[in-house]
Amino acid sequence: MVTALNRHAFTKDSIDDSSYVALAGFVKDNIHEKIRSAVDAKFNGSFKPRLLPDPGLTPRPQDFVAYACLHKTLGFPVPFERLDEALAFEGVQVCAFGFKAIKPRKSQCIRKS
Repeated sequence: MVTALNRHAFTKDSIDDSSYVALAGFVKDNIHEKIRSAVDAKFNGSFKPRLLPDPGLTPRPQDFVAYACLHKTLGFPVPFERLDEALAFEGVQVCAFGFKAIKPRKSQCIRKS
């Protein structure tokens, strides 16, 4: 499956403009504030990225900062199950979803005549 997915070309047209922020620029041009403002304006508080550029890491006026974040809600024809076991993500236990290998998928439960 990974090989098949990797064959698909991903371009800017593959995602709508309301789902991402991608900016780059120099500290001298106030890029940190431009990024924060763009994220706030685009997502209107509905999405708070965990990682935003830290001015302390790039303090010099000549430093160049590039930033991108994506927030997209996708609908699936077969809903995922909420799994009983949490996953560790960046050291934090988070709720997980997917399909359990021992459970039959919905399509396997439909009898065809």
